[in-house]
Amino acid sequence: MSEGFEHVGFEESVWVRPKGGKYGEDIYVSTHVDDCLICCKSTATMSKFKQELLTRIAHFRNVGLQSCTYPS
Repeated sequence: MSEGFEHVGFEESVWVRPKGGKYGEDIYVSTHVDDCLICCKSTATMSKFKQELLTRIAHFRNVGLQSCTYPS
């Protein structure tokens, strides 16, 4: 993933982004169908990550997914 997330162990629906760079704490994300759970020790770090995630989602809603490339 572009933010540096890696799968956690054998579970393919849970990722971790190790602390460092622009985030001061580890960030864990778990997904299932249309639900997402975000965990972090720091409320400030989690808020920053969530705001950046929502900004990216809003960008794709405005631009549309035609700018993405998909394998044939």
